[in-house]
Order: sequence, then C-alpha cells, then structure tokens
Amino acid sequence: MFANGGVFTNSIVDKPTMFNMGVMGEAGPEAIVPLHMGSEGLGIKNYSAPMPTMQSSSSESVANEIKESRKENAMLMQQLLKKTTNIERNTQTIKNIKQEEMA
Repeated sequence: MFANGGVFTNSIVDKPTMFNMGVMGEAGPEAIVPLHMGSEGLGIKNYSAPMPTMQSSSSESVANEIKESRKENAMLMQQLLKKTTNIERNTQTIKNIKQEEMA
C-alpha cells in the first residue's frame, strides 16, 4: 500500500498530525518518505527532476540581441524624454494661466 504512495505525500510535517498509524510531527519537523534498498543499503532515493536544457547561442547571436535591446531602450528613452518635456511644458502653461487669473 505505501510503496505506491499510500497515504503519504512525501512532505514535511511541522505540527502534530494524526494519520492511520499514529501521530507524526509531535516533536517538531518530521518527514516520512519511502525508503529504497540500494547498493549501499537502505536509504532515501533521490527522485530529482532532470535539468532543463539550455538553448546554445553563438556569441554573435547574443551580441545581436544586446544591440537590439540597446536600440529599443534608446527609443523608449527618447519617448520618455518627449513625454516628460510635454508634461513640463503643460505644467508651466497651467502655472502661467493661474498667475494671469490671479492678476
């Protein structure tokens, strides 16, 4: 029953928890995991996921991506500067109008 996962979820229990065979976690963090008989004896088997594969890129490809990013950043900075200039101009216009109304 437990060899196929049973009632256990291979997690750490950090508070007293009842299960069909008793209580676990009553003395602090505790883990109940399946055991594996390996060449060195009984132990916990490592079921780690395979490492993701990375796409290899040539240095020329990376350099082109960097150039494109820099161009895009420069364009965005120009747009931001233009909007900031427009905001400053509009703010000054509003101040001028308010001063004229108060005069």
